[in-house]
Amino acid sequence: KSTMEEEASINEPLITALRTFQLANSDEERFVGLLMITKTKSPQSVDDITAIEKAVGYTFLRRLFHTTTDSTIGLLYPRLALSILSLYASSDKIVHSEPFRTIIQDAVEGLNMLLKTSLETERSQLQENKEQVLDIANNDQQLRQQCEISIVEGLQILIASLDAGLNLDIPNDFFENIVIWLKEETIEMHNLLSAVIAFCCRAVMADHHHFTKAVTVLAYIYASRGDLSKLEACRAMFVVLTSTSVDDTSTLSSSLNANEETPFSWFEDIVIASQEMLQHKLGIAERRIILQTLSAALHHSSFASLPETTLSKCLALIARRAAIEVRMTLEQDQIEKCMEDVELTACCFVIVENAITCLVSCGDQMETNISKNVFAGCKMTVEAIQFFLTNASDLNWNVGLYEASLLISGCARVLGVWYAENDNDIDQLIPSAEFLLNLINDKINEPNTLSNESSITLATIISVSETHNPHVWAMDTFAYLLPALCTATAHAACRHSLLTDTNCIQLACHIISTRNQNFEHQNSRLTKSSSMNLACNLLLNVLVEDPEWSNQSAAFGQLVRSCILDLQDADCLDETHLLLLLVVSYAVKRDADGCQAAVENDLGRAIEKTIHQLVAQNHTIHEVESSSSDPLVAHAEIILMLVMVASELAQLALSKNKLVDEKHPWVQFVISVGRLILASNKCAIPFASQETQITPERADGSAPDAALDTWTQLKAVSLTHLSQCIQASPNLIPLVRSILAPPTREEGCRELQSLLMV
Repeated sequence: KSTMEEEASINEPLITALRTFQLANSDEERFVGLLMITKTKSPQSVDDITAIEKAVGYTFLRRLFHTTTDSTIGLLYPRLALSILSLYASSDKIVHSEPFRTIIQDAVEGLNMLLKTSLETERSQLQENKEQVLDIANNDQQLRQQCEISIVEGLQILIASLDAGLNLDIPNDFFENIVIWLKEETIEMHNLLSAVIAFCCRAVMADHHHFTKAVTVLAYIYASRGDLSKLEACRAMFVVLTSTSVDDTSTLSSSLNANEETPFSWFEDIVIASQEMLQHKLGIAERRIILQTLSAALHHSSFASLPETTLSKCLALIARRAAIEVRMTLEQDQIEKCMEDVELTACCFVIVENAITCLVSCGDQMETNISKNVFAGCKMTVEAIQFFLTNASDLNWNVGLYEASLLISGCARVLGVWYAENDNDIDQLIPSAEFLLNLINDKINEPNTLSNESSITLATIISVSETHNPHVWAMDTFAYLLPALCTATAHAACRHSLLTDTNCIQLACHIISTRNQNFEHQNSRLTKSSSMNLACNLLLNVLVEDPEWSNQSAAFGQLVRSCILDLQDADCLDETHLLLLLVVSYAVKRDADGCQAAVENDLGRAIEKTIHQLVAQNHTIHEVESSSSDPLVAHAEIILMLVMVASELAQLALSKNKLVDEKHPWVQFVISVGRLILASNKCAIPFASQETQITPERADGSAPDAALDTWTQLKAVSLTHLSQCIQASPNLIPLVRSILAPPTREEGCRELQSLLMV
C-alpha cells in the first residue's frame, strides 16, 4: 500500500500519534508519541497493528525495557513498552516474525521486574518526585489499576508467544513473584486473574518443568478468591493436572532450585479450598469440577502427605461427599442412569481409594471421631459398590464400552484397597469378587467380536473396542483387585470359594507369566512390580495352605515350566525375583501337575545362583549400620522361607543320588547355604559379643537390634537345614568340609565347625 492508502485505513488519532513518534527528535518526544498511541482507541484492525509496528519498531521498546533505574517515573518505561508490545501480540503474523521473537525475552524480564516491585515501592518513589511525574495517577486506586493493566498486557504477550510455539526462558522466581504480588495486593480486575490462569496453563503445556510452580499459583487463586476466578482456577488446574502425566512430575521439586522451597503447598490449598466449597449447597457442575480436580491432584500427591491438622479438618467431609456421589449413582434401578456421569463416579472412586490408604497410614494420628467419620464415608462407598456388583448380572447392560470399563475398574480399585486392610468382613467380598473375576476371565479368553445375540451383556461390551485393549483392561482390573484377594486367600473359607468358583489362580499366574508385557496401570497406585509381588503372595497363600489343591493345579505346573529358565538367567536380587523364586520352589515341592522331576535340578541352579549372589553382595558391606542396603536384610523373611523349602527339595534330590558330585546343583546349594551361615555369623558377632545371651529384650529392657535379630534368624535357620541336608546325604561332609573349613576357622563359627566334624 502507498503511504496515503495506509493512513486512510487507520483512525485519525492513531495517525497523529504515529506521526508524533516518527517526527520526534528526542527520546522524550518519542515517549510522548508512545503515550499518545496508548491513549487512542484500542486498535481493532490488522492494518492498525501493522502500522504501529512499522512506525515504532523494536529498538526503542527494547531500550524502554532496560530503563528501570529512573526513580522519577517508577516503572513507567517498561510498562509502556509492554503496552505497545501487547498490541503487536494481537497480530498472529507479527508474533511469528523474527523481530518479535528477539524481543520477547526482554518482555519476560520487564514483566518480572514489574511483579517484583510492589505498589508500595513504586508509590513511595513517585511521591518523592510528584511534580515530575508525567501522566501518572495521583491516588492509589488509579496506580493499582495501571499496574494491573500492565501485568495483564505482559501476560497476554507471553500467552501469544507460547501459543505461537516460541521458547520462553521464564525466570526461576517468576511464578513465585506472581503469587507474592497476588497475595500482597488487593486485586480488583477479574481480567488479571483470568490472564494469570491462562498463562499458567500455557506454561505447563509448553514445558512440564513449570508444573509445580504453575499449579502453586492456580491453587493459591482457588484457595484465596471468592469470586468467579475461584472456579475458573479450579477448571484450569483440572486441565493442567490431567494433561501432565505422573512420570513427568514424579519429582515435583525438580522444577525448583536446590535451595529453593515451594512458597505455598499447592495440594494442601486444593484440599482446603475443596473442603470449604463442598460444605455449601452446590450445583452439579460445581460439584463435578471440584471433585474432578481433587481426583486429578491425587494422581500427583496423596492425602497422607498433608499435615495432621489439615487431615482432621478436611478428610472426613471430602470422603463423605465422594461417597454420597457414588451411592446416588450406583443405587439406581436402571443401568443407563448409573452411567450418566461415570467420569464423576470414577473420580470419587479415586478420592475414596486414597482416603482409605490415608486412613491406614495416618489414622492413628487423627482424633478418634475424625477417623471414625472417614471410615464411615469409605464404608458407605464400599457398600454401594457391593450392592451394585451383586445386582449387576440382573441389569440390562446396554451401554458403551468406555463407561462400563471405567466403572468396573473403579469398583475393583476401591474393593482392593479396602479389603487389603479390613479382613473382619472379608466374606462380604466374595460375591463381588466372583462377579469381577468371571468377567475378567471372559475378557482374556473371549475373541474381540460382538455376539450375534440380540441381548448385549457387559462381557460383550468390554470385548469390543477400537481404542481399548480388553486384555489390558482385564489384567489392570485384576491387579487393582489383587490386594483384597491376597487377604481373602489367607482365610480358609474365602480361599476355598475363590478356588472353586473362580479362575483367580490362573489370572495370578497369567500376570506373572506375562510379566515382560507393559500393562497400563495409568494413574494408579500399582506398578508392574507391585502387581507381580501381590500375585506371588496370593499364590503363596494357596501353595502353603492347600497342598492337595496345588498338586493338582495345571496352572502352577505351567507357571513353573514357563519361569524356570528365566530364573536361572536372572541377575537381579529384588523382591519380585525372590518372591517368584519362592513361588516356583513351593510349586515344585507340591509337584504341581507332575513338574518336579523335570525341573528340580534347574530350580536348584536358580536357587544356588541367587544365594551365591546374596552372599557376594554381603561381602561388600563392612558396617552393620549400612546393612539396610543388603538384600539379605531387606528381604530376610523371603530368604528364610526360600532356604527352608529349598532344603526340603535338596534333601529329596540328594537322597535319590548317593554319589557326591561337586557340580550337582543341589550340592552347590548346600555349599551356598554354608557360605550364608558364615555371612550371617560374621554380621551377628559384633552385636552378640555385647551380650552373653541373645534374648527377646536387652538387659536394659530395650528391644534387640533389628539387624542382629535378622542375622541370628538367618544363621539358625540355615544351620538347621544344612544339618538336615547332610543327614540326608552324609557323603557330603568331606566335600563341604574341604570347601568351608578354612573360612569356618577364620570366622570362628563354632556351630558350623561342629556340624562338619561329625
